Amino acid sequence: MKKVAVPKSVKKKVFREILIRFVKLVIFLAIAYVISDWLWVENTDNLNFKSAGPTTVTVVLYVLPFVFSGIPVKLIDKNWYGKIISIETETVKSREKISETVDRNHYLKQIALIETPDGKLHEKRIYDEGTLLHENAGEVYSVGDTVVHAYGTDYLVPLRNKNDTKKRVVCAYCGFKSPNGTDICQNCGCSTEIYLVDSAKK
Repeated sequence: MKKVAVPKSVKKKVFREILIRFVKLVIFLAIAYVISDWLWVENTDNLNFKSAGPTTVTVVLYVLPFVFSGIPVKLIDKNWYGKIISIETETVKSREKISETVDRNHYLKQIALIETPDGKLHEKRIYDEGTLLHENAGEVYSVGDTVVHAYGTDYLVPLRNKNDTKKRVVCAYCGFKSPNGTDICQNCGCSTEIYLVDSAKK
């Protein structure tokens, strides 16, 4: 089995983002502690507070920081790759009209179903924007493409085929779509050189 080779520039940005999330988590937990401590001290003799379930309030206060910070969701993430076996497209009409008779603006939502080498299936959103109908994820993703998910990122990256000038290059970190042949993301400066290597190789 092969493994995903992620550029150092992407790894550095992901590490920095996770570090920031940890700082946010600590701050949120400190705030939760102050609030819960105040609630317990101020309402020690309040029977209504006791009957309302102070334990539930405290649990909620301590769970919310993990939800808002994204920890540990990012920590349990991992690199994986697979092949797109289907793309489901949903067209949602916007409320804006070009004129009384023409309504060309739509929102396209596209979900890709990816099968990994071990047979597992992943559903991943690959497109969700307000756009004209003829501009869709087909300029980046197609059924049969091998795509990669890098640890800590939110975007699927199709493996590079520099001979295919119609396809665009997706940045693993920010999701920006650059023209094919671009090795550096034009938005965040990360390398777009993501590829697969044999797991036996270091």
